[in-house]
This record gives sequence, structure tokens and C-alpha cells, in this order.
Amino acid sequence: MRRAVRLRSGDDFRRVRREGRSRANSAFVILAAPRPAGPEGESRVGIVTSKRVGDAVTRNRIKRRIRERMRLRYGQVRAGWDIVIIVRAPLVDLDTVALDQALGSLLRRLDLVTEAQCVDLPSA
Repeated sequence: MRRAVRLRSGDDFRRVRREGRSRANSAFVILAAPRPAGPEGESRVGIVTSKRVGDAVTRNRIKRRIRERMRLRYGQVRAGWDIVIIVRAPLVDLDTVALDQALGSLLRRLDLVTEAQCVDLPSA
């Protein structure tokens, strides 16, 4: 994902946690809040992993995997949202197909994907 579409500020993460709505499954929690700039701006995504998930190498690998899945899905995500993905420990054991299905499921439950492009991605 391009750096411009990533959440990086601690204030933005706190705002999404405070104002956003959430959905969860065994792999992760997704929180989403409308961007303060309005719906015409691009959506931004931030990823949070705690030390319970694993060591630094494991956490960074997981973040790279999620960023890549979001990069492939970014064209489907509605504009104007800030999205925070909180990783849970069981995600470490998921393969790419299961990770993508879990991610797509939560994005659909939060109504963050456009219906015209709501297609499952081919498995890697």
C-alpha cells in the first residue's frame, strides 16, 4: 500500500477507536470511522499488532501480509474511511487464502466494500 493511504498518527488511531464501529473474528478486529476530511478523500488503513502475537519478526511479517491483501483489495474499499486492523494471535497460523477470506468477510460486514466490485480475489 502506498504510504499516503496508511494511518500513521497516534491521534488518528485513537479517533478511530473512539468514534468507529467494529467487527471481529478469530483472526482480527476491524474498526472503521469516517474520515474527518469528508467522504471524497481516499480511505486510509492502519495495522496494530501486540507483543502477544509474537516477536518483532512475526509481527512485521503479519503486517506485511495484511498490507499486501489490503493493497489488492484497495480498489474495492469505499472512499472516505479510516480503517484500523487489530491483529489477534490466531492469525499467525492462517494461510493466505484464509486470511483473505477473513479480511473480506469483515470488510463486507462493515459495509466498506463497493457492491459493484465485491468479488473474491483469486487465491495466491
